Amino acid sequence: MNSRKDIILVILGALLLVAGSVVYLTPGLVAPIVPDEEGKAAAIKLLKDATPQVDQRVLVVPRKLSSFVVQIDYLSLPEEKLAAGTEGEPKK
Repeated sequence: MNSRKDIILVILGALLLVAGSVVYLTPGLVAPIVPDEEGKAAAIKLLKDATPQVDQRVLVVPRKLSSFVVQIDYLSLPEEKLAAGTEGEPKK
């Protein structure tokens, strides 16, 4: 490797180490991922208040499709199919 790249990598690694240790050692700098007990209780209360109190049920009936769409490729010729029991070349 180039000596300049080595120096830059060492300096960046040292800066990353210092930044990580500052974040780790300073309490309150970064919010915790898991809240404390009071935060959990408040979050649970908010979630319970957000749920609807009345049980609302909706009747769901599956729909039967009454029609369907057939797409035909007009750019290609349809293949001729042989009738059952006939053998040989199809008539042209």
